[in-house]
Parts: sequence; structure tokens; C-alpha cells
Amino acid sequence: MIDGLPTRALTTIPFDPSWLSLPAGVLAAGSVLEYAPFAPDTVRMLAITVFCVALWIGTPVRPWFTALVGIGLMGVGFSTELALFGFRSPATWLVVVGLLIGEAASESGLAELVERITLRRMPERITTDAVAVYRYLLIVLSLGSLALAVLVPSSLVRVLILAPILKSLGDLFTERSAKIGLFLGPLFATYYGGSGFLTASLANIIVSGLVESGGGPAISWAQWALYMGPVMGIGRVAVIVAVTYLLYRPSSRDAMTDTDIEMTTASPSERRMLGFLSVGAVI
Repeated sequence: MIDGLPTRALTTIPFDPSWLSLPAGVLAAGSVLEYAPFAPDTVRMLAITVFCVALWIGTPVRPWFTALVGIGLMGVGFSTELALFGFRSPATWLVVVGLLIGEAASESGLAELVERITLRRMPERITTDAVAVYRYLLIVLSLGSLALAVLVPSSLVRVLILAPILKSLGDLFTERSAKIGLFLGPLFATYYGGSGFLTASLANIIVSGLVESGGGPAISWAQWALYMGPVMGIGRVAVIVAVTYLLYRPSSRDAMTDTDIEMTTASPSERRMLGFLSVGAVI
């Protein structure tokens, strides 16, 4: 009876319950405007934020439409320049372009190409040793995920690209601990190791922007990589690999499943996508 209650309740409501977030957002924003003990400009911005958050929670419309509504309200409540000020930030375009690159990389098959190359380059003498295969894949994938930080600026996008590859390669092992280690190790490597490259982390862009806007020197990509890369990039990845290997390596050398490696070459779309990423990294 309990399982069928939500369905019966929905059939008795003549409208989509998600639209209740609209009046809830209006009431919450009105309460902020009326009672918030802040400066007028701060109160207006807080009210707009609360209203948008209410719509994002209820999702009566697409999230992008709510974002446009929020920008429009900021333009009406303040100015068009203030509403669009965020688009001046390099961090905004870093995230947007990173998401676009991630979708393009997935659609072009580049992720599958990385998986095939990783398995094909595995030394034949270790293919029957689960511990050796785990060690090889962990090192190669962690270094590859660090290299991906140079090509793809958004850590979120890198995680989205790597996750299906790591999950598929984890199925080579029968032990759950090995699957977890092979999944988490490279993800931590690309996330934490990305601090060693200027464009690989949103925090790096924010810090360099604050330094430059405060009258400090403009930090180039090469300078950041020279001083931060060895420790915050390579050093972090080395620590992650060591810890992940010690904690999650297979307990048995036979803890592997039989798998056939597909011997195919890169397709034209995969080569083009790899070329685009390489050119973007150089620029």
C-alpha cells in the first residue's frame, strides 16, 4: 500500500508538483527582501539567488532556463553589465569549453581509443599476473590522467571522460578491491595532480587572476608548470599511486577474468579529436 501511495497521490493532483517550487521561490525571495538585515544591493542579489535555487531544486523548467531567468533578473535589478560580468572571467570559459571538449571527446570515441591503446601496450609477460597487471594499469592510467589535465582544462570533464574507461578496465579483475583502486587512483591523480598545471584547475585560474588583479605579476603557463608541476603534479600522482597500490592491489595473482583485446586502429574521428586537443594544449 505504501509503494502505491505516491502514484495515487500524483493522479489526484491536477498539475505537476514541481511547479510548487515557483511560489515557494517567490515567497522565499520576498521574505529575504523584507527581512534580511543587509545592504539593499546585497538583499536583492540574495533574493534572486534564493529564487533560482528554489527553481533548481524543484526543476519545473530546464536548469539552463532558470539560469537565464536569473541573469535577466540581475539585469533588471542591477544592470546588464553586472549581469554579464561573469562572462569576463577566464574561469567561466574554462569550465564551459571544458564541458564542450568532454562531450566531443566522448562522442568521437576518443575514450574507447585510450582504453584499447592501454590494453594493447601491456607487456605480454604480465597478462596472467593480476598484481602485475594492476600495477601496470594503475601507473599508466594515473600518468595518462595527469597528461589529460594538460589537454582538458576542467577536472569535472576529465572525471566524466575517465570514469567509463576505468570502470571497464576494472572488470578485468575479480576482486572488488582492485576494481575500486583502479577506479579511484587515476581519478584522484587527475584531480589533485591538476594543481601542477595552470589551466588544469579552476582554483589555479582564480588564484592567478586574483594575483594579477591585485597588482601582482601575470603568471604564465610555463612558469606555473615549472614551479608547481614537479611537486603538486608529479609528486602528488606518485603518492596517490603508491597509496592506491598498497591498499587496493589484488590479494591473489590469479584474480583476473579472461578478456580479448580488440586490435583496431584509431578511426578518423578519434585522430581528429586527439589533434584538436593537442593543438589546444599548445595554444
